[in-house]
Amino acid sequence: MEKRDYLVEQIEKFARVLGNILFEMKGNSKGNIDNVIKLCQTELSKILDTDFEILTNLESEKLIEKFFEKGITNYELIEDYADILHEISVKIKDRNKREIYLKMALNIYKETDKITRVFSQDRISKIIDIQYLLN
Repeated sequence: MEKRDYLVEQIEKFARVLGNILFEMKGNSKGNIDNVIKLCQTELSKILDTDFEILTNLESEKLIEKFFEKGITNYELIEDYADILHEISVKIKDRNKREIYLKMALNIYKETDKITRVFSQDRISKIIDIQYLLN
């Protein structure tokens, strides 16, 4: 029972973080995206208990393992974070920073596509879109 409570707590915490990031993105759609980027980096670092720079250099399997280690095993939640990374990247003017976010989102999408048994046209579409943006 304690393990289940912990997992539910982690999932709820992750959902709140996603909500905060989306709220910031909506509020900053015409302005500076730096607050959203910092919030995204900070929250992901907190959730996964790892420095953001280290997370950006992890292989896709290791990145997904980090989510699992923290009890976040719902692929839809993990893909929500990839969605945010993808959306943020579109607003970043610095090409190098944009590529970091796109590659991280791409890694998450590809890994979840490999592991899940459910075909997702939406996920495939996002993978193709990101690959196009990176080329």
